[in-house]
Amino acid sequence: MKQRVVTFVLLSGLVCPVMLLAQEPLILDLGAPSTVACETLATSVIGLSQRRADSLAKKASVVTRVMRRGQQDQSATTDFRGDRLNLDLDKGMVVSAKCG
Repeated sequence: MKQRVVTFVLLSGLVCPVMLLAQEPLILDLGAPSTVACETLATSVIGLSQRRADSLAKKASVVTRVMRRGQQDQSATTDFRGDRLNLDLDKGMVVSAKCG
């Protein structure tokens, strides 16, 4: 009889259930919404370079958009997308991040 253990693993800010069957891990994809990934990512990219923030966002299937560079606002649409991370930059570093 195989022993079944269900645990939760944090991967790139996403909680993903993992089932262990006879020591063989099987990751179950529940299609976690990108909005959850965006909210988690928003708190972790502060202080990172734009390049690093973009890289992390891409891995989490989140789109990034620069809203401000230094003191200059950038042109942007006003539509809301839960899977989009809006970044404010200063000298190439993320100083603020919000989803939408």
